[in-house]
Parts: sequence; C-alpha cells; structure tokens
Amino acid sequence: MKLVVSSDHFIRHRRAIAGSVSLTELFDRIRHYWHIEEEGLKHLDFDIEEALTLFDLQAAHAGNGDEMLDVLRSSIALRTLLTDYLADVSIACSGLPRGYRFGLRVLEEGADVLTFNYDSIAEDAIALASGLSGSTSHSPLPSPLQRLDSESPLSRLQTLFSLPWKIWLASGFQFSGLSVPTGMGLGNSDPDFYSKPGNELYESKRVLKLHGSINWWTPQAARANALGSQAKNECPGLRAPVSSQIKWLNGSHPTSGAWFEDPVIVPPVLSKQFNDLPFPLVWAQARASLESCRRLVIVGYSFPPTDFNTKKLFLDAFAGETKLLEDVIIVNPSSDSIQVVQRLTNIDSKAIRRLDFDEYLDMPSSLG
Repeated sequence: MKLVVSSDHFIRHRRAIAGSVSLTELFDRIRHYWHIEEEGLKHLDFDIEEALTLFDLQAAHAGNGDEMLDVLRSSIALRTLLTDYLADVSIACSGLPRGYRFGLRVLEEGADVLTFNYDSIAEDAIALASGLSGSTSHSPLPSPLQRLDSESPLSRLQTLFSLPWKIWLASGFQFSGLSVPTGMGLGNSDPDFYSKPGNELYESKRVLKLHGSINWWTPQAARANALGSQAKNECPGLRAPVSSQIKWLNGSHPTSGAWFEDPVIVPPVLSKQFNDLPFPLVWAQARASLESCRRLVIVGYSFPPTDFNTKKLFLDAFAGETKLLEDVIIVNPSSDSIQVVQRLTNIDSKAIRRLDFDEYLDMPSSLG
C-alpha cells in the first residue's frame, strides 16, 4: 500500500479515480479499523489482502442493502487503487533487456506462462520480443530496444497490436468484444473475429493469468449498483477493449454505456473464488499445460499456505505415474522452496535446481 499511495501515478490520477470510486469512504474505513490516516499509509505497513478479506466478510454479513453497498464502495476503491498502480508499473517495466530475453525464451521453447500477477509485464515482454526478427535469447540484443513508457497510451497499444504475438489470442479464451486501433484512431473488431483464418487461439506460448488481468474488462451490476447507478441496459460481457485501456492509462475510469468497467481480477483475499468466467477455462488449460510439460520453471512464487487452490492445481496435474515432467527450475531465494516443490510435483529432488533469474536466462533453451 505504501508504494500505491506514495507513487507519482496516484498523485496524478487521484482526481480522476475519486470521480468514479469513493476514496474518502475507503480512507475513513481504514482509519476506523486500522487507525491509520491517509498520510500514514505512505509510511506504515498496511495489508491489502487483510483489508479486502475483511470487506468481503462485512459485505456477506451486512444487515441491510445500504450497509452492504457502503462496504462494497470501499472494496471497489481499494481494488481500483491497486490495479491503477499496476497499470503504471507495467508501462514502466516494458522494454527492459531482461524482459526481452525472457520473451524470446518463451517463444523459442513454445512455453506457456502461468502467472498470478494482474499486470501486463509478461505479455508485453513476449509481444515486444516477437518483433525481434532473427534474435534469440542468447544473442546480443539490438540497440536501442523499443520501449513503451515514452509513448502515448494510444501509440503504445498500436505498437502492441502491430507485433506478431497477440495477447488476445494467448489468454486461453475468446473475448466477447475487442476494440482495436485503426489508422483513424479506434474501431471495433468484427463480431466473427475469432472464426477468421489467423485469429485462432494459440495452443502454446500463452499467458494464462490465473488471477485475472488489468487488461480484461467487464461491466458488472454490482459495480453499477455500488456506485448508485440506475443503469437499465444489459450488462455487456468480458471484453479486451483498447478504448478502456486508454482511458485507464490516462487516469479516467472506463465506461460501457451506463456501466463502469473494471479489470477482471480475483482480488487478494483469503478465500479466493474462481467460479466466474473466464477462470474455469483458464485454470483447466493451466492444468493441461502442467500435465504435458517436461520442464517447469517457477519464478518468484513461494506457494503460501493460504493459497490451496494453487497447491491443488499442482497436486492434480502431477498425480499418478504418467507425468512427463523431467526438470524443475526454481528462481526463488527461499531455501525451503525445493522441498515444497518436490512435494507438489512428486518429482525426485535431484531433478530440481535453484537458480537466479540471470542463470535461468543463460542456460540452454531445450532439454536435449
């Protein structure tokens, strides 16, 4: 939370954010329960997962509709702060040499990326790397490298749409709507977009985002109601609209008709729910990807005790004696990570190596 509220991005966007979510109610609630003033959030530890878990419990046990909406407004405001900050981080991290090498490696190996992060760092890295014709993860990178942080939001998205690897084909499901950049600005994709040649969903080199993404958008009835909207039109489906991303990155809140649009994420709460689309589709494909993999690379994830959904995913994928897994690489400084991964993958501990990120990028790309 310290990083979120003390960032220049939050200071720049505060007025636009406050126009669509109730920051005052959020900070009042934090003051009431945690005795921390808004200014203190810049310096003191504050657990976002604990706060969102409390808000969910309070909404579930609210005595009446007004009480529930009060809690929902605070929960929405906190989620908005988090995802708005991550959108800025994603831009700032784009175009780094490590990102390019990581993206090239994913493309060379035909690997899937299973991630719990909401940001777009992984998909931006792969997309940018796909534009380096003839380069490999072990060859010198061209100079200068293309970056996205110096471009306007529209130019940034036009660049990403022009690259060979497309995120809207790599997410594991079809979006119900796409708005795309055109020579005149923005346009809507053909309703039959996914049925046309070249627009089939990828079967590898995917980014399967198990907790959702700041680039997935949906308007929701609960969202409109919590903000006091009287919208009567039908709630649109899951979309990946460029127009929403541009508004978000410029500091205004995206809308679809009378509905506010929100990034589709499973927030960091103690009891995470994955019942709503597209999560059952994404998790099923993640399991299939794990079941068929020969090399598993785990970067920066420690399998916390409270996240049993992830443990179940691994235990299910690597159960039995028919698994193909031969090699596990852990990019994690934790000394007990090998024991945790060995237990979840049921692989001999001798097949598990612990490396830092650069050592992983430098090693040969194939198992041979």
